[in-house]
Amino acid sequence: MLEAGCGSCSWFDLRDRGRIVGIDISAKQLARNALLHEAVQDDLMQRRFAPASFDLIVCLDVLEHLPRPRAALVNLCEALAPGGLLVLKVPNALSWKGIFTKCTPHGLHVWAYRRFLWRPLAGREDVGPFRTHMRWAIRPRGLRHWARESGLGIAYEDYYEAWAQTRLRRRLGPLDWVLKLLDGLGRALSLGELSLARSEYVLVLERRRG
Repeated sequence: MLEAGCGSCSWFDLRDRGRIVGIDISAKQLARNALLHEAVQDDLMQRRFAPASFDLIVCLDVLEHLPRPRAALVNLCEALAPGGLLVLKVPNALSWKGIFTKCTPHGLHVWAYRRFLWRPLAGREDVGPFRTHMRWAIRPRGLRHWARESGLGIAYEDYYEAWAQTRLRRRLGPLDWVLKLLDGLGRALSLGELSLARSEYVLVLERRRG
């Protein structure tokens, strides 16, 4: 298994089922990750692994931070073995959260994490939120198009609302109606594309055998 952009804590503990390789740009993050058999400090947009070398590749909440996410996707696709799965999770670039994140400065994101999510260390050293590019290439339609071009089949896809956004809406209390009004307006104008609840997108791709 390859965990792309693994950071300091892996999403899965599969150590008893195979070899886990983690790659991240930060040496400090890798040093804190105790679930890896092998840690690789490198750039996902440049690092190329041996072709067909992984049965499972997981890349969660990473592509939005890359200026060239397609370059990283090409490298991951090349490393995926026949019958293997590529699991992607990104913010939905066509949600209110995605557009807000793309159009606002990083300093505002740090302030929001400290003010509303009670994370006083947010934005310091290797503590998120990290700078976000949110390229249009990672919007759901763009990822599906790339998958078809790359010969990958879609095994699963779904949307859900980010926990931080749900928590923020609860803190707004009675003012939550403003967000609901914006959500309804956005859905109407975008034919359902611009959504509040569909802030996160999960896509599982499969490289078919033969």
